Amino acid sequence: MGNARLLRRLRRFAPYPLIGAALWWLQPVEALGSDRADLVLDLLGLLLAFAGEALRFWTWGANAVPGMFRIRTEGPYKLLRHPLYAGNFLIVCGMFLVFGNPWATLAGATAFAALYAVVVRREEHQLVASSDLGPDYADYMRVHHNRFLPQMSHWRAALSPAHGFDWRLAAEKEYEAVLGILLGWVALDFFEEQFVWRGASHGATLIAIQVALLAVVAVAAPLLWRMKRRRPKPMPPLAAAAVTPPPIPDESR
Repeated sequence: MGNARLLRRLRRFAPYPLIGAALWWLQPVEALGSDRADLVLDLLGLLLAFAGEALRFWTWGANAVPGMFRIRTEGPYKLLRHPLYAGNFLIVCGMFLVFGNPWATLAGATAFAALYAVVVRREEHQLVASSDLGPDYADYMRVHHNRFLPQMSHWRAALSPAHGFDWRLAAEKEYEAVLGILLGWVALDFFEEQFVWRGASHGATLIAIQVALLAVVAVAAPLLWRMKRRRPKPMPPLAAAAVTPPPIPDESR
């Protein structure tokens, strides 16, 4: 149990020193020596990051009905066993592309892939060993072989959920990540402009877009937070309430 907690904390807090190290030792490189190419690379990074965010949004919305002590199997879970982690990996790779140093991208992607490989093996072992969830998760693993890459033979089942999509739950779970991606892009671009390019701006249009995004974030964040606070917390099933359940990894809660 102690090792599981350590791995979860490592997964949550490891990105910050890695990103800090990249900013300290590795400077952004202007793509092809062109300001326009650098902007295109930034946009590609944003698209990749939001693709990962879309995967996470789909994951939460498609799995809103099952109780917190059941294995999630709807939507993206029919394609791969760990869609939340796969979404995180895409977000991280996208932000490294925005940063713009190929060595930082390679090192960051490799480090996160190794971290998630360790975390996932530990969490799957914990789930299979669970007296409550073990048999169900073992059956799930036999049908769904891929951890991170989509098993495209199941795409029809993935797009046909057993219940309605909960847009509100997905928004409440993921709005902070969306705001984080936007703020990360603005912060990285500001770092490049002011500390690397020394004020050689991409142009007034981009600055105006970033200022507008920051204004939207400033207005939306407290409103979404209040909406999340007002939503009643789901109660566990009665059968699970009678017995203290074992700790469940994030991918299954």
